[in-house]
Amino acid sequence: MDRRNAHATREQRTQVRSEGVSRSRAAAATATLNEFPPVALSLRARKKQAQQRALLEAAANLFRRRGYEATRMEDVAAHAAVSTKTVYNYFPTKQGLIVGLLNRDRDRLRHDYERVLRAPPTDPAEGLAALIRADVGDVESEADKRLWRELLAVATRGHRQVLDDFESNRRDFTQYIERLLRAYVDKGQLSPTLPVEVAVDIVYAVNAFDFREYCAAKRMKPSDVLTQARRQMKLLVQDWRPRPHDVRGLKPAPRRKA
Repeated sequence: MDRRNAHATREQRTQVRSEGVSRSRAAAATATLNEFPPVALSLRARKKQAQQRALLEAAANLFRRRGYEATRMEDVAAHAAVSTKTVYNYFPTKQGLIVGLLNRDRDRLRHDYERVLRAPPTDPAEGLAALIRADVGDVESEADKRLWRELLAVATRGHRQVLDDFESNRRDFTQYIERLLRAYVDKGQLSPTLPVEVAVDIVYAVNAFDFREYCAAKRMKPSDVLTQARRQMKLLVQDWRPRPHDVRGLKPAPRRKA
């Protein structure tokens, strides 16, 4: 995911923020930056983040090669060149590594989700298909697919808490589906009577099916997911489009509660 340069100067950030605004607004933006300067992480915090990333990467590599069940916490420690105690300090259980990988995946994908929402295609079916494709992320190699098969299997057969953590993480995706659907409703491209929360659950279910199928199929490529999602969303959305009898100005269903 593209990240802003944390070491950019205040003048550079002010220039970006002030494009197209008056001098007075640019001065206000500069004053705001001076009043609330970016908070830099301490050296200790940066080291902890780096160590956590290294442990997650070690676990991911081992899960790809050996599978989840065959990988021990001691193996993760050896692969990361740290003590087993260090691994347990960051992740008290092996299941905690799974949750950490899920959170890492979600953080990486947010930029791609936002990119779809910033400039969605005119056709809602195309926009929803693009969002489903974005959820595949950079899972392309067979090793990556195997890793996700392991993650999905652990979530399915694991303790209830692991399942809850997995679903909570994946369900974060639904907020982007909802935002996209509501944007199309607001633009008049979907019916104002569309029950958005129900529509969100349907799109999410299709997305979950497509992702599982993608991870299971060795020859399936990300472009195949997009092609399949386009067909699915075209069929789905045809009944969600505005109709002559729709009441103009009627508000859609209430927003999903957090």
